[in-house]
This record gives sequence, C-alpha cells and structure tokens, in this order.
Amino acid sequence: MTKPVIAVRRREAALAKFSFKIEKIKEMLAAGDIQRIPSKMRPTTFVEWEDQELGVQKISRNSLYETDKEYTSLHIEMHAVLARIVNVRIGKSKKEKVTEKLQDKINVLEARIQNYVNDYSEAKSELLKKDKEIVRLRTQLIRARENEGKIKHLRSVVKNPE
Repeated sequence: MTKPVIAVRRREAALAKFSFKIEKIKEMLAAGDIQRIPSKMRPTTFVEWEDQELGVQKISRNSLYETDKEYTSLHIEMHAVLARIVNVRIGKSKKEKVTEKLQDKINVLEARIQNYVNDYSEAKSELLKKDKEIVRLRTQLIRARENEGKIKHLRSVVKNPE
C-alpha cells in the first residue's frame, strides 16, 4: 500500500527541516558562534527553535517521537549536537574560571615577589650603611692606634697641705 503523495512530501519536508537545523547548528559550532542558539537547548526546544536569518524553521513535535529509520538517525545526531553545545558552553565557563584563578594566582605571586624585592632592597641598603660605618670605625681605630704613642697620659696633681 502506498502513502498519499501529500504525506510523503510533508514527511520529506520535515526530514529536510530536521537535518537542515542539525547542519546549521554544526556550522555554528564549527565557527564558534553559538550565541544565537537558545541557552537551554533540549530536544523540545530544538524542534520549537526558529530563526528567520539563519533559515531555521520550526519542526513538529511529533518528529521527536517518530521511530522510523531516518528519524532515529536524526535523533542520534540531534542528541550528539545538543551534547556538543552543552560541552562548549560549560567548557567556556570552566576555561574562564580556570583563567581567572590562574590570573589571581599570578597577581598574588607578583605582589609577593614585589614584597620580597622591597625587603631585599631595604636589607641591602641597611647592610651598605653598616659596611660604611664599619669602615669608618676601623679607620678611626687605626688612627687611634697610630696616635697612641704620641699621647701622654696626664697625672693628677695633688696640692701639699702645708
């Protein structure tokens, strides 16, 4: 028994819309441009989604429940594409979170490094001052030793009580 021509044409049109929609999403995924895809894309959202600029049209919900060979392969493909959309969206947010965490770690480490550099510079400056003080004191000690022989000790003089 053959099906009516109108039913066959409608079926072919529905299959064409279904496969076109999947191909459009694949193109968008390949281009990395998924902003126009609804944020919570599920099979029911998939069939209802339409975008005039992209040429994507609404599909009958019955196509989700068809069990024919053609529909079954399209269902598998649709679920794979929807999973890829979820992975891309989650992947971006995870990458952004990881990037933010790494940037925060970098900022903390740079601040810590700057503190170490400041502490080092301060300690080195104090050390140079102390080295100059040591050199000055050594020079003073050497001069004092050289002049030690030239110095005469004073004696105290006591008056005789007469």
